Amino acid sequence: MSEQTTSIAYVGWIPTVSGRLSFSEFGNADYPTPCIRSVCTDGANRVILNYQKRNLSDTTIPIVSQFPILKNFFDKIILRKDGSLWFCSTTFYDPENNLIYGKVFVFDKACWREKSEYLVRNKMDLFPASNGNVEFIKEQLISLEGEIKNLSSTTLDYNIKRSGEVEITFSACSQGESYVNAVDEDIDEDIITQVYYYLKDCLHKHQHHSKNTDSILQIYNKENVEDWKLETLYTLYRKIISRRRSKTIVDLSESLGVIAYANAFEKIFATHFSAMSDRVVYNKEEIKESIKATIYSLENTKTRFSIIYRDAAKSTLATGAILISAFALISLTGKKIDVNPDKILLFLAKEFVKSPAEWFFYLFVSLFLLFGFCHTKDIFREVYKDAIRLCIAGGKATVLAFFVLSIVIYITSLILIYSSIF
Repeated sequence: MSEQTTSIAYVGWIPTVSGRLSFSEFGNADYPTPCIRSVCTDGANRVILNYQKRNLSDTTIPIVSQFPILKNFFDKIILRKDGSLWFCSTTFYDPENNLIYGKVFVFDKACWREKSEYLVRNKMDLFPASNGNVEFIKEQLISLEGEIKNLSSTTLDYNIKRSGEVEITFSACSQGESYVNAVDEDIDEDIITQVYYYLKDCLHKHQHHSKNTDSILQIYNKENVEDWKLETLYTLYRKIISRRRSKTIVDLSESLGVIAYANAFEKIFATHFSAMSDRVVYNKEEIKESIKATIYSLENTKTRFSIIYRDAAKSTLATGAILISAFALISLTGKKIDVNPDKILLFLAKEFVKSPAEWFFYLFVSLFLLFGFCHTKDIFREVYKDAIRLCIAGGKATVLAFFVLSIVIYITSLILIYSSIF
């Protein structure tokens, strides 16, 4: 902020579908990295101390940026930069106003590693031995705030209500000796936005959207926005509409989750919105049904293509197996087949008589694969089922019929060979 700026407040919303945030879960987070926290409570009051490392690097490289380890490696080794900052917060509960409040300190790597981390961890070690003495731990955290203020790059005050409403305040007089007064005000506002994301991640689980999508909601400068609640509602519906236009099931499913956020937000602040007769009213149920219908259509299309691909694969395998079986039958002879039909029949008859067992085996395999191929096609499926039922119902009769058919084929082959001689 500029030197003339003494204090400025930002306001936003931390999503809660239930309409009531659970303050006891503050800091119980693992995104983007595990949040280290210590809690002291006596049942009625609680104090929390936690910190988290967050990589704010804006490096965007296909595939690489999707994996934090690869992204960190690329930043440090290739680009020679480090976008990591440490966020440390103290949290106190105000039972009278039913909210939590405290401070957030932002550190660069040098300030955090050299001294701040040691001071914070020393205070955390006091929590287990306090036996729920909230007042004692509160005094220790207030003392810690004074110690680390001069080591942090930025210090911000915050308070969060049960409804999810969060207010973050920057005060020039609250900054310590290490505060970097940025020339560009946008840089400081970016840090304040990152503090908002940090607080949101401490209380909010990313259930209805990707963890990488932090920009669903934003924080507003109270001096520059007329109605932050209305702007937040518009932001939610803009996100819903933009994702509804997507043709991916993931985006459409996430848009249904964002509708849940929008509904919860309107109910939480129903009194505020009921007094606004001129605000835009969205047809929530119609939007929801439209999204569901699109998802259903995409799933059916996906299922249909999956069946086609599966049948094509089965048909290819079955056809290939039949051809292999046919080639195996031909390979038994070691001879070329004449194209004359009469000679082909005679040739097959002679080869069948020479090695009937092998021929029956390959014919059986070919018949089995042919039935399998027919099973993949709707037009042949009922014929296939009827043939299987007949074979099962016939039992011994089926085996006998196959045996008789084999004998008939064998005798027919002998007759063909005998007639060709004479």
